[in-house]
Amino acid sequence: MGVKASFATPTDVPSRVKDGLEAAKRRGKTLGRPRKSMDTAVRMWQSGDYSVAEVCEAVGCCRQTLYNAIKRAGAVRD
Repeated sequence: MGVKASFATPTDVPSRVKDGLEAAKRRGKTLGRPRKSMDTAVRMWQSGDYSVAEVCEAVGCCRQTLYNAIKRAGAVRD
């Protein structure tokens, strides 16, 4: 009967996961999927020689990813 008490209940799991993620952040760990480098794509778009569709096809990203990268970089088109 004592074995049953050692299992975590479903309500304990989310709080334990949250605590673990917070501890990892405090240790300086980077969480989540790494970002794709979009420097080339932003430079292509800034040059004005390529449309959004052409840039996306060349670097293999979707339009929204390109728009997000442009906004993050604070880029403006020439």
